[in-house]
Amino acid sequence: MPKTTFDTNNLQTTQQPEENPVINYERVWYRVLRYWYVVVASLLIALSAAYVYNRYATRIYPLAASIIIKESEEAGQSAELLYNNPLVNAYRNFLNEPYIIRSFPLIQQVVDSLGLTVSYYGEGRVKSSELYDKPPVKITGNKQGNRYLTGKFTFMFLEGNRFKLTREVNENDTFSLQAEFIGQFNDTLEIDGFKLYVEPKFVQENKDRDIYIQFSNGFALAKSYASRLQVEWAEEGASVVNLSINGPTATKELDFLRTLIYFYARQDQEKKKETARNSKEFIDTQLSIIADSMLIIEKQLEAFKDKNVVTNLDEKARQILLEIEKLEKEKTAYLVKQTYYDYVEDYLNDPQRVEQIVLPSAVGIDDPVLVGMVQQLAELQVQARSLAVNTSTENPLALNLRKQIQSLQKGILESITNLRATDKIAIHQLEKQIDLYERQLRVLPRAERQYVTIQRTYRLGESLYNFLSQKRSEAAISEASTVSDVVTVNEPYRAGGPISPKVRFNYAIALFLGLVIPIGFFVLKEMFNTRVQSKDDIEKATNIPILGVIGHNPNPDRMVVSNKPKSSLAEAFRSLRSNLNYFVQKDRFVLMLTSSISGEGKSFTALNLANIFALSGKNTIILGADMRKPRIFQELDLSNAVGLSTYLSGRAEIVDIIQKTRIDNLYVISSGPVPPNPGELILRPEFRKLVEHLKQDFDIVLIDTPPIGIVADALEITNFADHVLFITRQNYTPLDALKNLEQQVRIGKLAHVSIVFNDIYKFGPGYGYGYGYGYGYGYGYGYGYYGRKKKGGGYYEDQ
Repeated sequence: MPKTTFDTNNLQTTQQPEENPVINYERVWYRVLRYWYVVVASLLIALSAAYVYNRYATRIYPLAASIIIKESEEAGQSAELLYNNPLVNAYRNFLNEPYIIRSFPLIQQVVDSLGLTVSYYGEGRVKSSELYDKPPVKITGNKQGNRYLTGKFTFMFLEGNRFKLTREVNENDTFSLQAEFIGQFNDTLEIDGFKLYVEPKFVQENKDRDIYIQFSNGFALAKSYASRLQVEWAEEGASVVNLSINGPTATKELDFLRTLIYFYARQDQEKKKETARNSKEFIDTQLSIIADSMLIIEKQLEAFKDKNVVTNLDEKARQILLEIEKLEKEKTAYLVKQTYYDYVEDYLNDPQRVEQIVLPSAVGIDDPVLVGMVQQLAELQVQARSLAVNTSTENPLALNLRKQIQSLQKGILESITNLRATDKIAIHQLEKQIDLYERQLRVLPRAERQYVTIQRTYRLGESLYNFLSQKRSEAAISEASTVSDVVTVNEPYRAGGPISPKVRFNYAIALFLGLVIPIGFFVLKEMFNTRVQSKDDIEKATNIPILGVIGHNPNPDRMVVSNKPKSSLAEAFRSLRSNLNYFVQKDRFVLMLTSSISGEGKSFTALNLANIFALSGKNTIILGADMRKPRIFQELDLSNAVGLSTYLSGRAEIVDIIQKTRIDNLYVISSGPVPPNPGELILRPEFRKLVEHLKQDFDIVLIDTPPIGIVADALEITNFADHVLFITRQNYTPLDALKNLEQQVRIGKLAHVSIVFNDIYKFGPGYGYGYGYGYGYGYGYGYGYYGRKKKGGGYYEDQ
């Protein structure tokens, strides 16, 4: 709260002025109402800008779709029950699926299949729009290997079956390219080594339209789609994935989502089929080798039968043969495993092999550790290809996949080493048992022994062939019956209206800015205001009391009291005279009038206030102490040949410088000719003598002094005054001048001071006045509003 003090000079309770005045919001609001047309114009401009933006901005639509990724048990249940084939039960890491869906190779495949690298646009009066639904032509062949044709071409229909493409060349291009190409529909057109095939589509709809075609780089376009595509799980623990993308052409983005789901599902299905195909190829290789061996054995058996008559074996020999065959089957199973181990070691040690690894289950290996690691490796290989891990990009997910693959390869090789050692022991035991039975066969006749050996070898190959044939059939069935685990839940659809531009939001922002900008301007103007606007400003800047207020008069007549005695301005001066009685309780006194700068109306106030005193019967004299700018004599049509300066310089007596005016009881001592040293003249004893003389001869002595903020003359004259009137002017007097005045009063340089608030022409809330003045006044000297004279009005004049 402001601190309360007691002013001994003015005998009234005062408050300490505020150091940091707050914004006068009443005054701001008044300005808003007064300049309502500025606010309305600002609103219209802002709302018009919002309308234009909403009308011509590119619409962005949200598109969405949902898919479900079945779990392995659910997807492979039917095939596994029918065939007991674990080939369809591949390992899947669901956490990687969103990254696979957004992988560049998959998205680039979608972009290329839809032909999105070629865009067709029709130019309008304000903006261009894409002609995706009804393109004028369809162009293919803009890709060769990993190269894409890029650039912008204008398209024009020519007579007959012809068209023209014109390349738009940038000014910064340093190379020279062919600019124009003319071709025929349904034929090839070579541009920069690309053989484009141009097929007409919606010709009539676009014949009269300006068209341009944009050829884009597929890699960059895939990157753009990957950045815009959102892939998220519907909720934690669910296998439903939500896909969403935003774009300016709804049908184009719908086609993108639909094709993306198709290729993703096909990739999932191909991944499963690849496992079965690789198993078939591996088994076919083994079957080919076994078939060749059996063919040789069959020839040996036929040759033996031709030379020998042994066709049947006795009971003991048959039993021995059956036991040996049983042991040989077991040994063959281990040998098949050894063959698979050799295959895996060669596969892992050859970095050039890119096909998917054959699963152990394809050859009957059921070791859970090895089967699990190989299945996981196969899944990681698919992910690696989907994410293009073999490129130079240092994707964190790609780096992690590399580390997982390397770790799995090391684990698989260690597992194979352990399995080899275990199988070697088992094979050794089988060989010992086989050797035992073979010793029993040695007692048989030679021909019978040979027959048993050939027969055993043949049956062993036949058994191995049947085993591998069964596994191949299982792999073929798996390949034929494999379906994708990806199923569409919600077909791609438009998920609402345009999300951009936000029409209502833009209008709200325009409305807000349309109001804030003008109001903010008024607030800033108030914040940075440095001139006195109202009584509140004076009261906040100083504790010095306000004696009275005087209105504004645009008329050239300055002697308002004598010429218009019934005007409100004349009443204001009468009020000023009455208020002086509370500060100067004397019948005869000296009143000094000063201001901070020139042009605040102190001389005008002195003239009319003296007129009021004279009309009341007081013998009044005006002493023009402003010897630098003598003006009072002009208003009263008096001479300035002699005056204060001539008296103080010793060239005239007191009686010579006192002039009678046309107004009764009013006398004037003009400033006299401008001296070279007015400050020194004021300090002379003659000035004191003059004041004392005037106090004896006149009831009221008004001293019109120079501005106290410019020269020191006024400070010297205060010693002779009973009261000082400090004149301020609305929207003219600097606020710092009041603070400086307050400081001088505090340190004792000035005393018995009150303020007259002059030239009030702004009324309303925040200004402290709810009334006006019917006539007002003007003063024809000094600086007026912003230092200029109103032409025709007569008092705002350059000085």
